[in-house]
Amino acid sequence: MPKGTGFLGALYVYHRLLTHGVKGFQKCEHGGHEPVYPPRVDRSRPASLKELREEAEVLNTREGAYQVKWFFTQKDKRLRALELNVEESEDPCEVYFSDYRAVDGRQLPHVMQVYHGDTLYGTFEITGFEPTARK
Repeated sequence: MPKGTGFLGALYVYHRLLTHGVKGFQKCEHGGHEPVYPPRVDRSRPASLKELREEAEVLNTREGAYQVKWFFTQKDKRLRALELNVEESEDPCEVYFSDYRAVDGRQLPHVMQVYHGDTLYGTFEITGFEPTARK
């Protein structure tokens, strides 16, 4: 596998979750409860990690070479983050979702922050969504 952030794989599995739900994965199981520490969009540093901590329910999926840990907040059940691993020995691609707004009756994130290791790969602001035809 070529080295990279894993962002294209993360977009692929996110699309599968949105279009197929849990049936879009070869393996899917509840992973229990864990805290997630989403970084601030403005990249400001908190006084402590406690300020960032959110309790989440975890869903573990596998699709092809992609092992993904999904974090859904216990408070509002929104997808807050995903961690995608291609190889266990590599850092995962971490994607943090925020700025949820209503789109066609669904709450969808309008900001995605992508990290690989401790490096911010990019912050993406989504300006619109177009429906895809369901098969």
